Amino acid sequence: MGGIWFNPGQLGGSVGELVGYKVGLALTRRQFTSHLRDEPYYQDIWRKSFNSVVRIRSEVVEGLVAYLLFRLGRISDPSPIPSSIRLYKKLLGSKRKLKILMEVQERWSELVKTTLSEGRKVIEPSQLVISAVEDFGPTGGTIAMELVRGFSEDLERSPWSRIRHVEWRDTKELSELFRSQSLDTLYGNFLDQRFVDYLGANVDKVGTIHWRKFEGLAAEYFARLGFEVAIGPGSNDGNVDIRVWGDTQSVDGPPLLLVQCKRQKAKVGKVIVKALWADVQHEKARGGLIVTTSTIERGARETCIARGYNITVADRETLPKWLSAMRSPGKGVFMSQ
Repeated sequence: MGGIWFNPGQLGGSVGELVGYKVGLALTRRQFTSHLRDEPYYQDIWRKSFNSVVRIRSEVVEGLVAYLLFRLGRISDPSPIPSSIRLYKKLLGSKRKLKILMEVQERWSELVKTTLSEGRKVIEPSQLVISAVEDFGPTGGTIAMELVRGFSEDLERSPWSRIRHVEWRDTKELSELFRSQSLDTLYGNFLDQRFVDYLGANVDKVGTIHWRKFEGLAAEYFARLGFEVAIGPGSNDGNVDIRVWGDTQSVDGPPLLLVQCKRQKAKVGKVIVKALWADVQHEKARGGLIVTTSTIERGARETCIARGYNITVADRETLPKWLSAMRSPGKGVFMSQ
């Protein structure tokens, strides 16, 4: 494919603006560079482009944009291979599934044509998924959702369009995740969805986010599960950071769960466990939960067992599962300006 000439700073400026627009996050030049560290080829091009005129093949630009979207949690796969081909290969061993895929693809094409002919910017795929379930059962629904999710990512990863999965109403600075204690968000209850997606793609950074954002992460998880959640003031809240009630419980009554958040490298010891259990008993809660970026000491765990403390732990092995469960689903609603 042909090459594109970029003046000094032009590549970084255009790619940075486009990626930020699609992700809904604002990053500094240094932050973009750091997210390319695992791809030296892209990182070298990126660095050179700020000081020199560069000629870059169009497919390299596509790869650079896709990789940054992947690193920032916006897409699940940076591969340039169209999602329809990847899905076809995945289903290659089943004639029935391939037949369903062909039928669903035809319906999807008709839906796209109809939407465009009517001049609408939003493609609503829910009826496609519903009809696939009605005609082909759960397998049809799964294939339809995978098709829609893949098509969504194909459009979003393209550097030649302004199409994005969400029409973000504001832009969040990535640095806010690490420096700000604010839990204000238009896309979530306690932690912005863009930060959730970012952490899902960068689990190693969970231990470095602001401690208040870490509390927000835990609160967001339980809110997504349908629980009533109250988060403490963030300081002078004793040993309880979050209170959780079941959907049939009154928030005026005892909580279902008291949560203590520990964003730390050190293991959680007996003192923390005993203090949380005292609060559980005082508030007549059913149990306690310690959410930590570390893990619990063996002695603290044995204390819980020996004394019958109804306290569980969500540790560094659990948090990636939480983030995976909360990452943006492939809704397939595409918007552009």
